[in-house]
Amino acid sequence: PAAVDVHRFTRLVDEARRAAQQGGVGAARLYAAALALWQGPALAEFDTEAWARDQAHRLEEMRLAATEEWIDVRLAAGQHAELVGELTDLVVRHPLRERLHGQLMVALYRSGRQADALTAYQRARQILDEELGLDPSAELRALEQAMLRQDASLAAPQRAPEPQRPTLAARLTSFVGRDREKALLRELLGSRR
Repeated sequence: PAAVDVHRFTRLVDEARRAAQQGGVGAARLYAAALALWQGPALAEFDTEAWARDQAHRLEEMRLAATEEWIDVRLAAGQHAELVGELTDLVVRHPLRERLHGQLMVALYRSGRQADALTAYQRARQILDEELGLDPSAELRALEQAMLRQDASLAAPQRAPEPQRPTLAARLTSFVGRDREKALLRELLGSRR
């Protein structure tokens, strides 16, 4: 199983989910490692085989779910501004995934772009209506209402400060490692000022 990328992907996603549930330490790194294993569509070389289509769809769904979870972890870490472009692209490629629309709205809102976040909601509502004849989910409607109220729960989390690199003590002398020169100095100091 360790030699098969699907098994490695599944293992890494499971580890990332556990890390996210326990406070998120390392979850983003694990999701990134899992998603880095993907090199294009699943089972692309077998796209004409009937058995592969169902498996490819299942694997692509797993990939999208992991991507959405990774985005949630990154939003919780305060990376909303960095995610706007990535989410915009994902929404274009997967226009019927409401979770991605909601994540884009949150990223825009936390980036100080409330009008753009509300426009993203209107676009999602229009797409769902035109494609499926459905209204947005209750969660997406509640998110829009929270943005209109400027609900404090939508505020961006504080970013963790960058770890400080330890400062080294300033070098006191340039004679470090010069034993011969130090011995000469000791001798001279004993006989002269």
